[in-house]
Parts: sequence; structure tokens; C-alpha cells
Amino acid sequence: NLPGVRLAGQASGTVFPIGVTTVRHSYTDSAGNTGPQCVFTVTVHRRPQAPNRGIFICDDDTVDFNLQDHVDSLGNSVASTFEWIAISATAGVSGQSTTLQSGPIIDDVLDNSTRVNQTVIYRVWPSSATVPPCPGPPFDIHVTVRPSSRVRILPSDICPGDQLDVAKLVR
Repeated sequence: NLPGVRLAGQASGTVFPIGVTTVRHSYTDSAGNTGPQCVFTVTVHRRPQAPNRGIFICDDDTVDFNLQDHVDSLGNSVASTFEWIAISATAGVSGQSTTLQSGPIIDDVLDNSTRVNQTVIYRVWPSSATVPPCPGPPFDIHVTVRPSSRVRILPSDICPGDQLDVAKLVR
């Protein structure tokens, strides 16, 4: 900082609006000399935002959740890059990524080895696809993995008049 008086332009600490702002500054030093006007632009990028979301898939299905579509449809439509990881999962589910992943699609294939719904929670960190990138607040994707129905092998022979109880054959 040089000693002097700002004649025009935004004060130090000014919060700029989203978009492009042209800044014009001129100063007068303590001797009364006015320097040349300094002109530059400041570009403020938006940070991507999206709410938490819950989805359902079946056992052995791919999550196939498009994070950019989520930001576009329920967030603020900022072109983004993404990092994500499964931060928690119930004991009966497997296949979730436990190391940090990059990309716009959660593409894990989840296996539910139980007879009840299981849950995987993914934490997503979006950043704007600008230079420099602007990180947005993280959001979570809650994936409920429904169990699959397993059918036991039917007996090859039944007697006339016997009733088949299908409920006992489906897991």
C-alpha cells in the first residue's frame, strides 16, 4: 500500500457481484500528484450448489447417478467437476467406492446381500469448471439398495391337488 488518497474505484475489501466488473482506480499521493488511472476487470464465478438427494436402486445395479444433471436440475446449473466417495454404508451392502473418485457419474455396482434395504451415502465435492475452479459446498447422495428376490429351485414332482406356496420360494 502506498500512502495517498483513492480518488476513484472500489475500496479495499470490496465484495464483487457474480460476473465481470470493470475496476477503475486513480490515486493521489501525499504530495498531491495524481497517478495514471489503473483499469482492470474482476471476474467472479459462481460456486456449484445442489441439495442432498435420495435414490433407490435394486441389488446388483449400477448407481448411475449423474452429478452434473443433479446440479443442473435441482441446483444452480453451474458447469462443474466432481470428486466423490462413499462415506458410510450399512453392513449388508458392498461395491461402494471407499477411495476418492473423480467424475460426473457415480458408477458403483452395489450388492445387497440381505433381505432388507441397505444404504450407501456418497459425499460429493463440486467445483466450478472455471479457471481457477471455485469449490461449492458438498452435498450427499443417499442410495437405498433394495434386496433382490431369490427363487429356490422348485421340486420336479408334486402330487395332484397339492398347492404351491410361492411365498416360501421367494427370498
